[in-house]
Amino acid sequence: MQTHRSTKWVTFATIVVVATLAAITLSAQETISYEQGFEQDTEGWSGDIIRVPSGSEGIDSSIGDFHATVENSGDGGPNTEFGGIATPGPRRVM
Repeated sequence: MQTHRSTKWVTFATIVVVATLAAITLSAQETISYEQGFEQDTEGWSGDIIRVPSGSEGIDSSIGDFHATVENSGDGGPNTEFGGIATPGPRRVM
């Protein structure tokens, strides 16, 4: 038979565990990111973006067998909204 004190302890422990699991779940959802390694296509990008094999023009892909190059056509160049809309940063090989 449980005493009133042990019932309170079990209830408190259950609340702590549930709150901890909820916090972990929310934290994991916030850290989900999108990655486009250009191994299959250039999906998710708009503009003049070209998928090229590693070693093209002397540039090795940092990961995998492909990367992308961009053409700056004067219209701001290729872009994506993977992390939301943001101010464009410096141009670079992706």
